[in-house]
Amino acid sequence: MRGEFNDYIRVTGQVQPITTVQLSPLEAGIVERLVVEEGASVRKGDVLVELSNTSLTLEILNSEAELAEKQNILRNTLISMEQEKLDLRLDKVQLDLDVERKRRTWQQNEELYRSNLIAREEWLQSKEDYELADKKRELNIERQVQDSL
Repeated sequence: MRGEFNDYIRVTGQVQPITTVQLSPLEAGIVERLVVEEGASVRKGDVLVELSNTSLTLEILNSEAELAEKQNILRNTLISMEQEKLDLRLDKVQLDLDVERKRRTWQQNEELYRSNLIAREEWLQSKEDYELADKKRELNIERQVQDSL
C-alpha cells in the first residue's frame, strides 16, 4: 500500500494554559498600545499594555497648577514679610531721629524756660513731644519683637 505520509496527526482538542492570570489596573483607562502579544511568556515587572486616562491626567495637571499657585502665594508672602521688615527698620531709624531731635528741643527749651525766655507751656509742650516720640519708639520696638515671633 502506497499512500501519503504526513508528519503530523490531525486531532481535535482544546489547549489550556498552565496558569491563567487576571489583571486589574489600579486606575481605569483606555488601552493605547499592547506591548506583549496574547499568549507570550512574561516575567514579573514586564510592561504588558500602555493605558491612558484623560481624567487622571487632567487631575494631575490641576494638582500641578494648584501647587504652582500655592508656591506663588508663599513666595509673595515671603516677599511681603521682607518688605515689612525693611519698613520696620526704616520706621525705627526715623523714630530714633525724631526722639533725638525732640529730646534736644526739650533740653534747649528747658534752659530757655529757666532763663525765663519762653513760656512754661512751650517748655511743657516740648517735653510732652519728646515723651510721645519716645513712647512711639518703644511701641515700634515691641512691634518688631512681636513680628519676629
